[in-house]
Amino acid sequence: MNRPEARDAFGAQMLVRMADARAELDADDGVRVIVLAGAGGHFCAKLGLAEPKWALFPLGGSTVRLRRQIPYTLAMDLLLTGRHVAAEEALRIGLIGRVVPDG
Repeated sequence: MNRPEARDAFGAQMLVRMADARAELDADDGVRVIVLAGAGGHFCAKLGLAEPKWALFPLGGSTVRLRRQIPYTLAMDLLLTGRHVAAEEALRIGLIGRVVPDG
């Protein structure tokens, strides 16, 4: 996403491009992680969220899996507010398995 003038708005064309990229990356056994980043300090600012600094767009059943991985109230808090979760909190609530040093 490199459209800072549009605050990296997430539209139909971007959805198609991301689906194509995901299909390509899914086919590559060497890919273990995909990181999405926006430009100009925004990330999908036009998804109904109030100017988030970053956000996740839940795809591929991730909302169902998230509710199974962490307590329901925490999952709903994260999904509905889009609030930032620091690594230490993510570890504490069971969202991740470990925290590694930066770098």
